[in-house]
Amino acid sequence: MNGDLHDRCIIVTRPQGQADELIALLRDAGADVLHVPMMSIEEERRPEDDALFGALPMGFDWIAFTSRNAVRMFTRRLGEPRPLLPRIAVVGAATAMEVERSGWAVDLIAARADGSGLAEALAEVGAQSVLYPCAAEAGDFAELLCQKNVEVRSLIVYRTQLREQPIDAAMRFDAVLFASASAVRAWSRCAPSLPVDVRVVCIGETTAAAARAAGLPVRAVAVEAGDRGLVESLRLVFAVTSA
Repeated sequence: MNGDLHDRCIIVTRPQGQADELIALLRDAGADVLHVPMMSIEEERRPEDDALFGALPMGFDWIAFTSRNAVRMFTRRLGEPRPLLPRIAVVGAATAMEVERSGWAVDLIAARADGSGLAEALAEVGAQSVLYPCAAEAGDFAELLCQKNVEVRSLIVYRTQLREQPIDAAMRFDAVLFASASAVRAWSRCAPSLPVDVRVVCIGETTAAAARAAGLPVRAVAVEAGDRGLVESLRLVFAVTSA
């Protein structure tokens, strides 16, 4: 990949502590990188949930993850030694990779990488009770499960704090990378409108849908999970527009 993005200035919007690999890949490809975190991830601990952690895996036949941050914060909360878990379902390949990094096997990956796709997949395999570790501001996944007559317990393990500081309107850049809908929402609040020649690349369809709804011109959606897929999609965008 060396040199493919030479002289391109790329904005990375991942939170602090979660952008190092992506930044390294971009720099290996020759890009100049501006790290502009759009949010921070803060662990959420509610005393009323202590008994639930102590009783795992009792009471649930599945645990569902719709983000890598949920996996990380849930794992941190479990501590050591880790208990057995119910079967694990995830929204996409990137979240599956995070589960496997934490030492567990993934039993189900949604064919369509969004909350609706995961809810459908769980209903199809006959899930009856699901534990859902999530953000305090989580979307409608729990409601989607309820609509399919699946019992669900939302377990808040983190909170997303969106960026408040405005982005310098004088910055010049060629592309912005988004890896979550939350980052898109923060950008929309803090950033000036994008020049028409700036490329917007998103890590999945859920993030891309949020970007389009915010009026951002999405040029590509990474179909391969993870940072390498995001960089590869960015390379293809510049290759096409330069041809």
